[in-house]
Amino acid sequence: EMHAPASETSFASRHRNSRVDNHTGHPAVDRAAYRLSALCRHRNEKAARAALVERGYAWRECREALIPLVRNPTRTEGTARRRRELDAAELYSRALSRAARVGDD
Repeated sequence: EMHAPASETSFASRHRNSRVDNHTGHPAVDRAAYRLSALCRHRNEKAARAALVERGYAWRECREALIPLVRNPTRTEGTARRRRELDAAELYSRALSRAARVGDD
């Protein structure tokens, strides 16, 4: 079986199969999953963690397309690109939070 070189594959596709069910390896994601699971009806931490990880992969896949759409960033810190990225990330997060639901399965 042939695989494309790492430079030709997306970050998400390279790392999708390397996920760990119990912990992501990043304390911030694990804390967020614990807190998010507390908001869910059945306290399903595994589903909360999976949703957070997927959201991160989705953001990284579309980040480069969204950044140029921010013409007048509201942030004052960082480079112009970083200011646009922060605004794009905030709006992306708001849009997803209104459209997504964490499953209880």
